[in-house]
Amino acid sequence: MFLATTIRAENPWHVSQLNKEFYTFEGLVHCVYNHLDYFVEDLQSGAITTWLMTQLCMEQLSIELKAIAASGGTVVALVEALLTASAYTNSLSIDPVKEAYKAYVAMPSNMRYKSKGDQALKENQFTEALKYYKNALAVGYLAEIENNIGITYMALDHNEQAMKAFNRCIEGQDRLEYRLNRIRLLIHMGDYEGALKALNHLSGRYDNHEIWYQYGVVYEALNRSEEAIAAYMKALEGDHGDKYLKGFIDFVLKEGHIQLVELWMAEHKVTSDQRTYVKSQVARVKGDLVHYIHLMEYLIEMRPNHLPYIFELIDYFVEEGQIIRALEFVGLIPKEFQSMEEVWYYKVIISRAAGNRSDFHHQVVEITDKWKGEARKVAVR
Repeated sequence: MFLATTIRAENPWHVSQLNKEFYTFEGLVHCVYNHLDYFVEDLQSGAITTWLMTQLCMEQLSIELKAIAASGGTVVALVEALLTASAYTNSLSIDPVKEAYKAYVAMPSNMRYKSKGDQALKENQFTEALKYYKNALAVGYLAEIENNIGITYMALDHNEQAMKAFNRCIEGQDRLEYRLNRIRLLIHMGDYEGALKALNHLSGRYDNHEIWYQYGVVYEALNRSEEAIAAYMKALEGDHGDKYLKGFIDFVLKEGHIQLVELWMAEHKVTSDQRTYVKSQVARVKGDLVHYIHLMEYLIEMRPNHLPYIFELIDYFVEEGQIIRALEFVGLIPKEFQSMEEVWYYKVIISRAAGNRSDFHHQVVEITDKWKGEARKVAVR
């Protein structure tokens, strides 16, 4: 058994799909163990072996890995050598690696690229996702890959490319999911009449809660209040999920119909979190802002990974000019979500709101200045 080096790499190994960098041997090996599909090509090409040699000076291990590769050894054999090279990892079972590699080999190559693209999209690494999806299409066409390209372009606000992708997707395979994504793009572009026409076409073929929710969004944008309320309520008949409840509650309260919200809540079964959220929104509309903040803080404590709750309070405090409080809630965002582009969006909003006001503590100015620079890097990625 080799003992892993205590040297820290000058140039880290970057895993773009996870937006993580590794400076130590143990950190990298644990990631290989849990995300083998991200490393297969780098293990086969010898890129990881070279990094271990040049960055961590692990000469003996590098020689062993090269010998395994030269003798036709499998990726599993290479990973097993990595695991046994340190007391921190040599007790891990190789069986999960074998199963992961078996699944990787069995997967068509275009689906391998799609899998990587899906993970990048999940992490909001849109440029990276697009690269993998295009590679996937180059190997073999699938409508679901084209659909994801459309979603990615829409996230990047490249609307013309997104529309072309969705149109090609629907031509290849006409599914409700793909048509709904095209409707979301029309709404995103502000083409509400076009979206309404597309929804009318779909509603004649399907009775689906997502269709009714999108009707609500469109009617709201067109200032057709009664129709919007009816559509949101129709969506809730099929699904009481957070998305549909929020759409209904937000619009109805904006219209001042507090009693309608209270009546709906009394007649329907919802989760305790949802009930608390509705109470918070009612409190905000009534002007009981202390109670509103208290209820939202409670929800964040109960569901720390549910970012919409955090984003809502950030929005509220920015609107109220309470930049320090907004910063506090950015600090509550779990570390694994800090690289999401939506999180950067909120950092930029806070940076703009902070401006150069001299009454803020110097640390706040330093933080927001740092964010401005980092946000620019994200914007041009």
